[in-house]
Amino acid sequence: MRCFFPASKCAVSCPCVLLFLGVIACVTASFAASSSSVPELQLSTKDLSFGSVNLNVASAPQSVTLTSSGTAPLTIRTVTLAGSEFSMSGPALPVTLNPGQTATFTVIFDPTVTGRSTGSIKIVDNASSRTKTITLSGSGEAATGVLSGLTCSQALITGSGSDLCTVTLNAAAGSGGQVVSLSSSVTAVTVPSSVTVAAGATTASFTATVSAVSTAETATLTASSGGGTQAYTISLGATAQPALSGLSCSSGSITGAGTDACTVTLNAAAGSGGQVVSLSSSVTAVTVPSSVTVAAGATTASFTATVSAVSTAETATLTASSGGGTQAYTISLSATGSAASYEVDLTWDAPVASSDPVEGYNIYRAVSGSSTYELLNSSTEASTTYTDTTVANNTSYTYYVESVDASGNQSAPSNVFSVTIP
Repeated sequence: MRCFFPASKCAVSCPCVLLFLGVIACVTASFAASSSSVPELQLSTKDLSFGSVNLNVASAPQSVTLTSSGTAPLTIRTVTLAGSEFSMSGPALPVTLNPGQTATFTVIFDPTVTGRSTGSIKIVDNASSRTKTITLSGSGEAATGVLSGLTCSQALITGSGSDLCTVTLNAAAGSGGQVVSLSSSVTAVTVPSSVTVAAGATTASFTATVSAVSTAETATLTASSGGGTQAYTISLGATAQPALSGLSCSSGSITGAGTDACTVTLNAAAGSGGQVVSLSSSVTAVTVPSSVTVAAGATTASFTATVSAVSTAETATLTASSGGGTQAYTISLSATGSAASYEVDLTWDAPVASSDPVEGYNIYRAVSGSSTYELLNSSTEASTTYTDTTVANNTSYTYYVESVDASGNQSAPSNVFSVTIP
């Protein structure tokens, strides 16, 4: 409120002040005009973190911007960097920034030791008596090594086994170790998908596992890491196979068309994958498969030679080879010419007192000495007689008969009947 007093007591108007003693006094006061312009500093950040950086490799630069955010010019008097692993660049000091203007300082982290490093930037200006501080931090990490070597203890392996191999980096692996990727060019050699070089080390070992191969081949091991790739070649020698020691057939002389049961023999049991025996015939009148396989653990395998009738006598040589061994067998082929043709007439008795009615019969034949029988009739024979017109001269045969019911079930074989064709 305002109060007024008689002129004799107060010549000017003034605030009324109630004194402690209850006396009203008239006082006067004067005030200085308040300032409307002040400098202010605004920082873009108060913390610069560089994360992990390889030793002796400068980081990507980071910057801090100083903005004159007040209403009066801002003077940056000093900017002081602390921390030996950091470097800074910026405008020459002191520098004065009008309101709204900025100045930018750039900082780089270039570690020379592993582990965490810290630093700071201290700024002195005319806006405040207090020093402003920006904290700096980063971690030095050992640089990733480049793969510089891949070696194994053996360059030639025959049969199954293992090979100890080593990868080498051109610099020690970092604190987390370094992974090296591995691969093999063939399935006969297997390696881990990767191996890890321990932190601070430059080498690591792994085992290549080798399976036996039947034919020689080459395996290429490949390792890669840190932008480097290395290869190592291992020659795989074929495991020695048992040698072929025998070739025989049931008949050494055939007239006209027919078949001959033959057998190949190894001097030891075939390996886990079996063993292939190559076959050939010297004449077109006798055909054989291109090969026959002796099963794993076995020493023999059988095949059939098919003979066509010839008009003039000739000799067929069958040849088999495997495991470095070769065997031959000779079959004499007699000309059919005008020689008399033969047939075999077979008769038999029907089953007596059979509880299951017989619908017909099947007739089987084999070349004597062979355990392989062939079915002669294409459909069930209704009668108890059969004529075999496909016999060859100078050949012996054995026959047996089985009865068949309406459901196609066959009886046990009859007794065996043998005959020799002149």
